[in-house]
Amino acid sequence: MKTWLFLLLFLAFGSAHRLEASDRVIQVGNLPGAVAACNQAFKQVKNGDLDGAIQSYTTAFKVDPRMYVAISQRGALYMQQRKWELAIADFNTALKVSPSFFLSAIKRAEVNQALGRYGRALAELTHIINLRPRYHTDALARSDRAWLYATCPDPAFRNGKQAVADATAACKIDSWDNWSYIDTLAAAYAETGDFKNAIKFED
Repeated sequence: MKTWLFLLLFLAFGSAHRLEASDRVIQVGNLPGAVAACNQAFKQVKNGDLDGAIQSYTTAFKVDPRMYVAISQRGALYMQQRKWELAIADFNTALKVSPSFFLSAIKRAEVNQALGRYGRALAELTHIINLRPRYHTDALARSDRAWLYATCPDPAFRNGKQAVADATAACKIDSWDNWSYIDTLAAAYAETGDFKNAIKFED
């Protein structure tokens, strides 16, 4: 039981450092058929079979509609395939099952940003941050918002000062151990015109 739960959480958060985001995960989604399908999806992702993994996550959620991690992970795979609207639909479904599963909301914001819906993305990330999620979930939301503020193609959404603040907070939360957050901080400094610090953190 603990093994498959760890695998699901590892898939959901990208690293073992992000297991804190929702301790409710271990309370749901334990029907044997759904567990087997999720384990199969995990193997398929490792082998590069995204279509197969999508089908397995579909099976898992059909068997156990409480398994919101499975449907959220299917959405993440749709993101990799650039099937944006399918991804958003899955994140919406996951959030209906578990409104406190903030990773789905963060991923939905990422999709909206990819689609040029910058206002929606910014509003969602700000809402998540204001809800004061725990630790690394907060870091991810802040890093994503910093990236939007620092790199948004629409200059109306650029805010270098806030980008630096958000990216710095994300780095501190994760003990300066996440290279993507540090890279975001470099981009934030570049947006402010502080190229000395941009180069420092890019290196």
